[in-house]
Amino acid sequence: MLKHELLPLFLLLSLVKNEIIQAIPTIEAMLMKLSRHITKWISYLSIFTLLSMQFAPLQAAMVSSEALLKQAQHDVSVNQITSMLDREDIQAQLHAMGVDPVAAKVRVGQMNEAELAELNHRLDELPAGSDVLGVILTVFIVLVITDMLGATDVFPFVKSINK
Repeated sequence: MLKHELLPLFLLLSLVKNEIIQAIPTIEAMLMKLSRHITKWISYLSIFTLLSMQFAPLQAAMVSSEALLKQAQHDVSVNQITSMLDREDIQAQLHAMGVDPVAAKVRVGQMNEAELAELNHRLDELPAGSDVLGVILTVFIVLVITDMLGATDVFPFVKSINK
């Protein structure tokens, strides 16, 4: 009796097995076709991405020692003045004069060589141990002059002569 009950199950399993074996080549073909489509679209996407990138022109040139030294001096001058503006007593004086210390630091960072040289020269002329007011006054004067020239807009009460 057990054999008669298992016979239909065995026939069903052999039919399913044959169907699966016959379907494998079609499944493989479908996977290959899908793989080709995916590969093709990835290629298109890669080409599009490459072509849409903007390439900046590259320039290579020799840099002279003098240019490097000048840049280093500029950086040192800016760092010296900025560290001086970080002091609490100088910041208090700047606030008292209506100057934002952050704006003053930004302006010092934007100064060119001539302005930095003038500011350093005025700072060097101050006697050793002089009060902070002289330093602040020098920074204030430089900021007013650059406001008048239109290079900055730190003080709203200073009108630019270039307008």
